[in-house]
Amino acid sequence: MSIVDGEVNELTEDPGRPSLYSPLIAAYNVVNFGARGDGRTDSTAAFLWAWMSACSSASPATVYVSRGNFLIRAASFSGPCRSRIQFQIDGTLVAPDNYYVIGNSGFWILFYKVSRLTISGGTIDTRGNEFWSCRKNGNNCPAGARSMMEFDLGIFPLVVSNVIRARKP
Repeated sequence: MSIVDGEVNELTEDPGRPSLYSPLIAAYNVVNFGARGDGRTDSTAAFLWAWMSACSSASPATVYVSRGNFLIRAASFSGPCRSRIQFQIDGTLVAPDNYYVIGNSGFWILFYKVSRLTISGGTIDTRGNEFWSCRKNGNNCPAGARSMMEFDLGIFPLVVSNVIRARKP
């Protein structure tokens, strides 16, 4: 059971998984904010809206990413947040095929001034092969992201567990 955008819902994504969702934890499913797990539709805005809702919650909150492939452009998840945040990924976060979209941002996914953050599960697909190939061949490439995920945190702790990085360059 979860509270998603103020409504109590049953989560049927993985009934065997120990529940991170309870009436005491506000859960914000990115799909309810418009994210599409088709790997082609830009879901960045939906992720940011889910994050802002979770970050402003007075009670502990979960940003939930269901199964599917969610295309995310450069995104900054900023704090400070009012309570602890669980970023639960059961699907895959996918970078754009065209690395020029990220350009000179310096990051793909940034967590900025966030404390009490836990990121768990899922796959992070950086699609970095073309970018690194361009750099290796000395072509005129954008500076690109320095890192797949960057954490400029306020007060710790940060916990990252069971996250898989796909397509190593």
